[in-house]
Amino acid sequence: FERGAWFEDAAGEQFRSVKYKSLRYRYLSQAAASYLEFAEKYPDHALTEEALKRTAKLMEKDLGNRKKAVELYRHIAQAYATNDEAEKLAGKIKRLEKRIARDQKKKIKRTKKMKQEPRRVDVSVEDIGGMHAQVPVSGA
Repeated sequence: FERGAWFEDAAGEQFRSVKYKSLRYRYLSQAAASYLEFAEKYPDHALTEEALKRTAKLMEKDLGNRKKAVELYRHIAQAYATNDEAEKLAGKIKRLEKRIARDQKKKIKRTKKMKQEPRRVDVSVEDIGGMHAQVPVSGA
């Protein structure tokens, strides 16, 4: 292979995508941790509110931790926000809580579905005399 040529096939492209997402998640997690550390260390600093907002946004949009985002938005609304900002944050919190509830319902539904009897696939096996068998599908 030429240098870098192995990325040109579909599997290589998928590998690169997974690697990128993994690195991105790690860096975003580190950024969120750094913002939180700043906010804890300097609670009265002029940039603390901004650090908390950025952390909440990372949690909500990029890291998938909506519960932590709601917690941070509530803290910002109570500790830093003016009336107008608090109202906007209250709306955002309400939307996130609805989404969390909807996601929880989907998760419960998937869990129930997974606990049901395993699916079976009808397989015709030609090489053993044309017998017909039902084979359980693993992991389904």
